Formats: sequence, structure tokens, C-alpha cells
Amino acid sequence: MAGRPVLWVAHNGRKFDVPFIIKEFQRCSVEIPADWMFVDTLPLARHLMKPDGTKLTSSSLRHCVSTIKFLWLDQHTE
Repeated sequence: MAGRPVLWVAHNGRKFDVPFIIKEFQRCSVEIPADWMFVDTLPLARHLMKPDGTKLTSSSLRHCVSTIKFLWLDQHTE
């Protein structure tokens, strides 16, 4: 999909995935494309509430998925 913007979504991406990607691109002397964007779902998860108005007991991806009943595609699936 060359020439189209890319949105990378990761849980805890700000502290793990994005720095890892940046370092690997730097290690390979390659620039990250200007049309790539990154979204971290962890801050959102920390504000999620159950239908009764209480906060989730954990903001882990697994807990959010099981509590909110999201469709979960494993990180290794397409």
C-alpha cells in the first residue's frame, strides 16, 4: 500500500513499540515514513468504564478485551 498513510496501533506503544520501531529504523539507517502515525491504546484503557460506571480493575489488553468483549485479533494475525 505504498503512498498511503499507515496507522500503527499498540497497547503500551508509547513506552515499548514506538521506541523499538524508531531504534530499529535508526539502526538500519532508514527514516520512518512521514505518513506513519502511532496510537497507544493504554491511556484510553485507563479511562474505560464498565456499564455500571466503575473503572476496570486492570488496564492490561487481555483484561480490557475480556471485560469489554472486544473482538481480539492476536498480534500475530492479519
